[in-house]
Amino acid sequence: MAILDVQHIEKHFGGTQVLRDISFSLEEGQALSIIGSSGSGKTTLLRCLNFLETPDKGVISVRGETLFDAEDTRRPSEAEIRAALSREGAEIRAAIPPRSYPVALCVEGERLSSPALTARLQDACRSAGSLCFIIGSSFGLDPSVKSAARLRLSVSDLTFPHQLMRVILYEAVYRCFQIDLGTRYHK
Repeated sequence: MAILDVQHIEKHFGGTQVLRDISFSLEEGQALSIIGSSGSGKTTLLRCLNFLETPDKGVISVRGETLFDAEDTRRPSEAEIRAALSREGAEIRAAIPPRSYPVALCVEGERLSSPALTARLQDACRSAGSLCFIIGSSFGLDPSVKSAARLRLSVSDLTFPHQLMRVILYEAVYRCFQIDLGTRYHK
């Protein structure tokens, strides 16, 4: 069974077709190289495979499980969402490093200013030694993950794409460390 199976992926940006009918299978132990000239779609393909871009057509499967099918436009039921969050929650809790300070990003979390967040993270680093930030899907986090977090943090009532939230979080944490160091970065 292929660990990655990509069938008929296509991607357009406006009127420009960037990917046209890309198909391949990758078996366990195989390596794959993606080569091409600048602008040929290499990065777009990788972004589609990581779900940072949504293909216009095609199917992406991992170990036989279809993770994306452009033809499937149905929205999951509430029961399916809860079940997926529960499975994901168990995996997230198992991945939280021991003796770390878990911080769950969730809309109902605390809103803190940069100086206030700096103080909380300083205390967390002193008490736990390391931080573990948890970003959920657009459906949120399982309640068990929120309960395992020592801080629930909200940056906005808005929903952001996962990768954008990572950038926002990196910036916020970098700003906190700069405040802690007393640099001029903050203001």
